[in-house]
Parts: sequence; structure tokens; C-alpha cells
Amino acid sequence: MKPGRWVPVLFTVAIFVAAALLFVIQPMVGKMVLPRAGGSPQVWNTSLVFFQTALLGGYLYAHLSVRWLGVRVQALVHIVVLALPLLVLPIALPDGNPAVDGGQSWWILTALTLGVGAPFFVLASASPLIQSWLAATTHETGEDPYFLYAGSNAGSLVGLVVFPFLLEPLLPVTRQASLWMFGYAGFVLLGGACALVAALGSGKASPAHEQSLAGPAAVPARAGDDSDVTRNDRLFWLFCAAVPSALLMGVTQYLTSQIAPISLLWVLPLAVYLATFIVAFARRQLVSTAKVSRLLAIVTVVTALTLLARMFDPAWAIALLHLALLALAGLLCHMRLAERRPATSHLTEYYLLISVGGALGGSFGALVAPVVFNFIAEYPIAVVLACLFRIPFSGSSQQSALTRALFHGKALDFALPALLLAYVLGASAATRAIEGFSDGWAVLLVAVVPTLLCFVFSPRPVRFALGVAVLLGTAESGQMYRGDILHQERTFFGVHRVTRDPGNSVNILYHGSTVHGVQSLDPAREREPLGYYHPSGPSGSVVQAVATQESKTNIGLVGAGTGALAVLAAPHQHVTLFEIDPEVVRIANDPEYFTYLQNTRATHETVVGDGRLSLARSNRRYDLIVLDAFSSGTIPLHLLTVEAFDLYMERLAEGGILIFHISNRHLELAPVLGAHARDRGLAAYEWIDVRPDEAVEQGIFGSHWVMLTRDAQDLAYVPRAGWQPLQPVGDVRAWTDDFSDLLSVQKWGFQSAAAPTS
Repeated sequence: MKPGRWVPVLFTVAIFVAAALLFVIQPMVGKMVLPRAGGSPQVWNTSLVFFQTALLGGYLYAHLSVRWLGVRVQALVHIVVLALPLLVLPIALPDGNPAVDGGQSWWILTALTLGVGAPFFVLASASPLIQSWLAATTHETGEDPYFLYAGSNAGSLVGLVVFPFLLEPLLPVTRQASLWMFGYAGFVLLGGACALVAALGSGKASPAHEQSLAGPAAVPARAGDDSDVTRNDRLFWLFCAAVPSALLMGVTQYLTSQIAPISLLWVLPLAVYLATFIVAFARRQLVSTAKVSRLLAIVTVVTALTLLARMFDPAWAIALLHLALLALAGLLCHMRLAERRPATSHLTEYYLLISVGGALGGSFGALVAPVVFNFIAEYPIAVVLACLFRIPFSGSSQQSALTRALFHGKALDFALPALLLAYVLGASAATRAIEGFSDGWAVLLVAVVPTLLCFVFSPRPVRFALGVAVLLGTAESGQMYRGDILHQERTFFGVHRVTRDPGNSVNILYHGSTVHGVQSLDPAREREPLGYYHPSGPSGSVVQAVATQESKTNIGLVGAGTGALAVLAAPHQHVTLFEIDPEVVRIANDPEYFTYLQNTRATHETVVGDGRLSLARSNRRYDLIVLDAFSSGTIPLHLLTVEAFDLYMERLAEGGILIFHISNRHLELAPVLGAHARDRGLAAYEWIDVRPDEAVEQGIFGSHWVMLTRDAQDLAYVPRAGWQPLQPVGDVRAWTDDFSDLLSVQKWGFQSAAAPTS
């Protein structure tokens, strides 16, 4: 049967829809998983590993099924494969939650495999299969099916944009899943039609067409024969694909941990990563590798400066800087990858190895690095490796160029970065040890000077990469924290550091870059909660007031921190601390670091696990429930939903009080709590506690808290100074387990005094 003119339109629409569905489903199911895995930024990176692995599986299936069955038979068989996922739609994750003692990553991978594996796998195979089907037909466009890749890229970008800006703000997750199911059903019809065209209209395609599985090659293949491809070539392809993938993980981890784990910050890095493929494999080179290499050096040193100086604001500028680093590094790697493309006879192997490299890079960032390193090491490692691609590879001289750059009389390429390391360590140690050392001078000595020296290295790619390793390794390993590092540990939920200030006056607990607890080393002040919890502040004054009431016997603290608030409880009270991260519990109970729990007069217990699930299993009713899991950027959304409030009100005793700690650099959560109070008729108050510099120097920080109760009369014994009525915002909806809109509460300005960092 002679294919008609409508064939390229049909195939383009089919590949567009498949790509759009593929990239819509990723943030959708990531959002489904997020609350059940504790709200950690690591959730999305682990999910990306699943998506990359499933994509690899789809490419492998397409590659082998066409080779083994031939296009005609494979197309007919695939019609059945297309329809099978309809049996498990709409998308729903299996019941259950991760174990409290670890294994969150493997639980996420398992849940995604069971919940979305089948339709994702089928969609992942669509691009290579549809292109190979068209190539096998006698239609004139089958001679060059790469134009379909433009449709695939367009669909991918549309899918990425649609979710955060349309689906998430307007529809609950269950409605999104139902809508996606209808979209998939439409693709089954389109894909089935393409398969029938391929089965009925395939002619004698050339061997090149038979082997042309989808990939981003919109450029003529490099001339050559089978002997052109060596083991080194294959390793180079893997490396070129793995480094940008690992960098994608690092940038996403950084942005979501410093700002918030929201879908927009999942989608933007992924869109940038995808765009680098499009530009690198375009028919016409839009920018030279030399220019990209120079720009990468500039952006890298500026990024290193912000990390060394611990600059986090304005958030939008910092986010754009890291996205620019991802764009330039990814583009350079993918341009090198395009330059080393093989002859057409190795096309399918080439794209298969690109997929393998992407999966390896993602797995390193999400699964290996959190276990091997006690800080966020995958980001600097990926940046350093990307900088090595600034070495001028060219054709068959690739290996000799690398050898010359590394070993031929270039001792300074190693000696100068070593001297830079000695300087940075010495300067940072000196500034940490000197009490009262000016922050401005510290930034100049340990941030500005080293980055300028490193930039001088930029004409020498290896020297520059090693210099970048010094700067980023120093910044991310915790060397820039003022004072001595007493303890450092990385878990699924982030990096925890306990430091002692240069004056040996306080111990400080950091989660990422944000302070999560402070205690004085002065025996006269060791029972005085510092940080956000001082008795003169919002939370401390409420707990202290509750302690004066003999009838108030049970206090629940969701988010243990250092246990500071527990020390204010009275002997007749019982304090239950709910903490999802076992490492935080170990730190709070170690008297070498903090003694609040040892010093409390109340009886207390610690429950390890998700706060909401643990509260649901509790049989107690609490006179005071403190929700203190909202500091920094990692927001457990499931603690702010209607269903969570139902639980809180069930566990709250008559006359009880709820208080929420919502200090945050980038999210304004008060309107969400105001919406819950409005809908339930609760009395609601907020206290934005701004502290002067003198108080901060004494370890007393400003903070932002919201207090809720059934009746304002229940607060008669609570000091009201500082508390103001919380005014609900009319257009803000109360969030549910099925709906939340973090984008609407995002603030992109400068950080407030309520969110101190290092």
C-alpha cells in the first residue's frame, strides 16, 4: 500500500503526543511520591533515576525488537503492547510507605515501577519505534526520518511547561491522572495507526533505515565504516552522556534543597538539559564549542564565588546562575558527543550507549553519592568533569590531545591547584578560628581571591578543572562554616552538620545551609533555648505558658531538631517528639552536641517516622502540638493539607493549641494556614519575630510562627504581645492531599531575618 501525504503528519502528531505525555507524567508522579517519602529533594532525583532507566529499557526494547522481528512483524506485535497499559490506568501508586530506618530510594523505585512502569516504558519506546517505522516505509520522508525528532522535542517541552503552569495550579492529582489516561488512550490510537502504516506500507528499506532508531541526530552521520568505532569511542559516548546527567541531578538537588522541592524547580533543569541536546544536534551549529567553553569558565567561577560566600539571595538570580551552569556544561558535553557521532551503521548502538550513560550518571547522583559521601559531592564532581571537556578534542587526535594536556610537561597544572587548595584551607581555618573576624574580610579572603586565581587558570583546561575542584569541594564539604565541624552526616533527607562557633560559646545544628538548632556552652545558659525557640519569642513563650497550666499534660513536637522546646516543659508534662530522620534523633540525644533533652524536667519519648503517620498511630490527645518541620526549603506538603488538619483536630485536646513554624526564605505559607483557619472557623494569629543583630550574635534568631485554636478564649493564659490576627487571603485555597500549589506561595525576593543561614 502506497503511503499518502498524510503519513508524515500522522507520525509527527503521534511522536509529539508521546513525548508530551512522557514529560507530563514525570513531575506528576514525582509529586505523588513526594509526601509519602518525607518531602525530601532527594525524592525527585531518585525518581529521575527511574525515568532514565525506564527510558533506557524502552530504547533497548525498540532496538532489539526491530532487529529480531523486522519492522512489519514488530509493528503488529507492538499494537498489543500499546494497549496493555490501559489495564493499569489511571496512574496510582501502591499502598505503603518507606521504612523509617532507611531504604527510601529503593521504595521509590519500586513504587514507580509498579505504579507507572508499564505506560512509561511504552511511551519511552515510542520515539525510536515511530522513526524506524517511517524509515521502513516507501514514503519519501522515510529517507530522512530525523525531522520527527523536532516533533519529539516540541512535545517534550510542551509537556514540561504544561504541568507546573496549567495542570498543577488548576487540577487535583487524581483529575490530572484521569486526564493523562485519556491522553494515553489517544496516543494508543495514533501509535496503532502508525504501526498499521508501517506493517502495511513497509517496503525495501535501506540497511541504514532499518537501523535508524530514534535519537537526537538531526545532522548527517559522520562518514566512516565499522572499523571507525573503538572501545575508546564507546567509553567516550558513555562519559559524554553521564556527566550532564549527573550534573542535572546536582543542580536539581541544589535548587530544590535551597529553595523548595516544587515541580517548577524539577521541570526547569530538565527543560534546560533537554534544550542542550536540541542545540548540540541541530543541523546548523548555533554556537562554537570554543565560545561555550569560555562562557562555561566564567559562569563556573561566578557560581563557585556564590557557594564559597554562601550567597542565597535573590533566589531568582541564584537559580538562573545554576541553570546557566547546567546549560553551558551540558551543551559542551553534548556538542562533544555530537562531534564524535559514528557512521550510520552504529547509529542504534550510539543512542543506546547515550541512554546507558544517562542512566549511569543519574544513578551516581541519586543512589551512589548519598551513600558514599557525607556532603553533596555529586554536584562539584559533575562540574569538574564537565570542565574537562574544555580540552580541545578533535577527531582521531582525541586521545593524544588528552595525553598532552595531562602529562606532557604540565606540572604546573597540578602544582598550582595544590597551592590554591593550601591557601583556601589556610584562609578558611584562620577566619573560623578568629573570633569577631569581619564577614566582609572573610568573604574577600576565602571567596573572592580564590575565584579570581582560579579564573586565571581558565586557559589551561586541566588546571582550571582542578582549581574548580578545590573551590567547589571546599564550599560543599562544609569547610566554609565558621567554627569547628564536630559532626557531619548525610542521609536521604539532607546533610546535617554540628559546628562550634569560633568563640567556643555555642554549638549549632545545620540542615543544609540553614540553622536548625543552637545551644550555649555556658553552664548558666544551657537550659535556655536559643535559635528560634527563645522564651521571649513566639514558640518559647507559648510552650512556657502551657507549662504553667496543671491541666495541660501532653505536648507533641513534630520535628525534633535539638529538642530545645522540650526543655521548657514542666515536670507534670509528657513530651512526644516526632522525627522522620533517625540521624537528627541521634544528634539531639548526644550530650557531646546538645543537652536539651537531658535537661528537660518533663518525661519525654522520641518517635521515629513521618510526623503525620506517627500522629495517626498515637492514642494520645495533646494540649499543644508544635509543627516545626517547615524551616529551610524542604516543605512536607502533606503536613499542610485538609486531611492533615483533620488529624490535628482529632489529636488536639479541648482547649488545645496548634503552632506552626513557617520561617522560610522562599515560601510564604501563612496564607495557606489562613485558608484552613477560615474554612474551619479557627482563631488564627501570626508573629513575625524580627531580631536585631545584637540578639543574633547571642544566638537568638527571628522567626515566623502561626498559632491556631478552636476558640480565642483558649489562649487566655498565653501572652499576646507580638501576636497579630492572621488575615486570610481570599483567593488562596486550602491545600488537600490531592491539590497543592506551591508556585502561588513562592517568593523570589531577598531572605528575611526569620531564616538565618550559615
